[in-house]
Amino acid sequence: MESSKRESSSRSTRAGPSNYNEKYYSKAKPPLPNLSLSLFSVEEAIALLKDDLTRPNALVLLGKMKSNHQNMGPMVWNSSGTIFILLKEITQIYRWLSSGLIAENMAKQVCNALLVLQSVASHPQSRKEFIKANLAEYLYPLISITHRQEPYENLRVASLGVLGSLLKQDDAEALHYLIQGDIFSKCLICLQTDSLTVKTVAAFILERFLSIGEEGLEHCCSSAENFLSLSRTLAQNIQDLGREPCKRFLNHIINCYLKLAENPRACDILEWQLPAKLTNVTFLQNDPTLITSVRKLVLKVSTGNRTQKMLRPNGKQVFTFRK
Repeated sequence: MESSKRESSSRSTRAGPSNYNEKYYSKAKPPLPNLSLSLFSVEEAIALLKDDLTRPNALVLLGKMKSNHQNMGPMVWNSSGTIFILLKEITQIYRWLSSGLIAENMAKQVCNALLVLQSVASHPQSRKEFIKANLAEYLYPLISITHRQEPYENLRVASLGVLGSLLKQDDAEALHYLIQGDIFSKCLICLQTDSLTVKTVAAFILERFLSIGEEGLEHCCSSAENFLSLSRTLAQNIQDLGREPCKRFLNHIINCYLKLAENPRACDILEWQLPAKLTNVTFLQNDPTLITSVRKLVLKVSTGNRTQKMLRPNGKQVFTFRK
């Protein structure tokens, strides 16, 4: 009898997330007959979060409403118990982060909760409350996961999306907050993953990191370690891109270089570290926007923001465009 109990316990332990799925997700009611946005107000959808049975549908509904209701962030923040519910949805998946066994439906519901939380991070009023409550700390474990399966990558993208929303506007307070949370190093790690979507969101955050005020650029260029880590990671991503790279991702990378070139010391080093691949018009897919940005970059590192003039031994310009 004891042996059978041990076997049962062992099976339960191995099952892990599947047991969790059964216990938690079996509570949910079938999808609502019609999730049309016209049938629900934001207040009604928020009220549905209070019930475990209607919460999955409510999260989907609020995610759809986010883009059409600019003031949804403050409404979510000011409604009683809603932030607690969202954090509960996020933190309950922590125990499975190292297992490699997170199921798609588990990740999807957490991603929906993160999408609602993104509305809080993006609104100027609720963003301040987000920072005061230090809510980014709940997202860092999801960004730092090492598993590469799709559910994990979706969690990482959704978490990065929330943090990116903090920086969509030129908010120096939000930038300082994320610097304290070492978002710089976390984004560099994300740029070393295989997922293009993760890389693109991380590159966007770094671009905004370097663009808001002076603190982000100073942070990157204040030490050789920070600058070299960033420049090498950017260069490696350029080298890894295929013949037809994602234009959005490439644009973020080029804009990061442009911001780095505004620092005199960084500009000196970039003249010798820019990937030659960037000057290939074919690689840039003959895209006028990308070509214009790279021309500005080449001009900056060749002639502008210099602490001293640095030329090749033959005295020629370092970069020229190639077809």
